[in-house]
Amino acid sequence: FGRTPELNKLLAEIEQRQTQAVADTLEKALAEGRALMGAGKPDQAIERLSSVQTIVGKVSPKLSSAYQSLQQEAANAQVRKYKSDVEHLIAQGEHGEAASQLSRAQNEFPQNRELHQASKALEQAEQRRAEGEKLLARAQELFQKQLWRDGADSCLRTAPLSARDPVLRNRALAMLQSAASEVVDREWRQAESLLQCMSQLQANIALPAAVAAAGQFCDVS
Repeated sequence: FGRTPELNKLLAEIEQRQTQAVADTLEKALAEGRALMGAGKPDQAIERLSSVQTIVGKVSPKLSSAYQSLQQEAANAQVRKYKSDVEHLIAQGEHGEAASQLSRAQNEFPQNRELHQASKALEQAEQRRAEGEKLLARAQELFQKQLWRDGADSCLRTAPLSARDPVLRNRALAMLQSAASEVVDREWRQAESLLQCMSQLQANIALPAAVAAAGQFCDVS
């Protein structure tokens, strides 16, 4: 038996409803994806769009193009967010966390140029940290030999390196403060000089009150 006109009509209506249902599902995902993008959540937008990826081939070219466009927009936004997060961590001196974040980003978006730039920035920050740590190790050796001026100079040489690395800067400041505390009772002028070096590394720093007070007492005496 062949198909009757009524059966053909019924099958066409069913196919049309199925096609419309698929289109409605995709349009809903697009609307939710755009809302997530507007809320600054590109990662969730990517996840939402991925959930309907298997039906993209079943919709009109226009709707498919809209899907691909939003998917690319979300990917670009997520890359920018990753890069911004990594740069923020570098600025905070959190190199380990920056490396972990960058690794996750590059796994998701391999060979991305913006992430490659972030990788180079992290590499340069780590090189600056390594150079600074060598200078601080030398400073520590000099302080142990009670060569206060030479040790302070070595700390000050970290200034160009620590300007964008608060972790390195704090280590240098702590070393200078420790040296000043050690020497203040014997050579208060040396302690005063070490405190001045702290101010050179970080303007408007609150100097340790106990060391500063001891120096003032010795000055009066």
